[in-house]
Amino acid sequence: MYDALLDSITDGTQLILNADDPLVSSFAQGREDVVWFGADKLSSDTETLSSVYNDGAYCPVCKAPMTYTTHHYNHIGHYACTACGYKRQDTQYTITAVDLDRGEMTIGGKHRITLALKSLYNIYNILAAYTVASIVGIDGAKIAADMNNYVLKNGRVITFALGSRKGTLLTSKHENSISYDQSIRVASAYKDGCDVMFIVDAVSRKYFTSDVSWLYDIDFEMLQNENIHEIVLAGKYVNDLAARFSYTDIPKDKIKTFEDIGEAVDYLDSDRREYIYAITCFSDKGKFLAKVKED
Repeated sequence: MYDALLDSITDGTQLILNADDPLVSSFAQGREDVVWFGADKLSSDTETLSSVYNDGAYCPVCKAPMTYTTHHYNHIGHYACTACGYKRQDTQYTITAVDLDRGEMTIGGKHRITLALKSLYNIYNILAAYTVASIVGIDGAKIAADMNNYVLKNGRVITFALGSRKGTLLTSKHENSISYDQSIRVASAYKDGCDVMFIVDAVSRKYFTSDVSWLYDIDFEMLQNENIHEIVLAGKYVNDLAARFSYTDIPKDKIKTFEDIGEAVDYLDSDRREYIYAITCFSDKGKFLAKVKED
């Protein structure tokens, strides 16, 4: 993917890059016309990597080990190579504060934006859009006002109703643990308590394989907290999901398994009031949405 993108970057191209991602930042090698955006150290940061998989272990330039002074999530953070000097660049457009509990982010210390989706990956979507809009000359206060409570319309985040219950579908990417980790993080942070449903009915629309090894790169351990009430596993590969969950310390009585997606949805369709987060891939999201009512 890196090579394919690199081939499309020609002389005279201005790059607008996420400084907190060491893989994305490597596109700037040998180029001067680069605009950087990123986040200062945030209250939710960790000093050490908390996820299972680490895309930032080695320098993308020289392959030597990398060190981090702070992790925003997964390999996203403030990094430096121990050998060649490759490091996170200073940013012209910067997230200076985030409060996911209140659903707020602040850019440049003054422009506050209310988040419709309280997630760390979403703050980068918003900052990227803010950066581009600023570059073309739109006032920062105007951008912030227009982006308040903005809801992505690309079908990745869809609210729904199931009987008397409400929920959100978080469409994630198979074979991509970071995508799943961020969806799980959203559900785990829901302080009013929620149920979480995972559907794996198709493994890959790209490779047509039945490889489920990527399930072991996902940080399902984040679900072991008091905010999560029940976990419902569904789909053709439900036994593979259940096997992965058996390696966590999540109590078995909190996990329900259904090979049939319809049966799993029927189980959740009850008179309970807990919020529902459904997490699945692009290939399987339609199978779930066909059985609920979109808001």
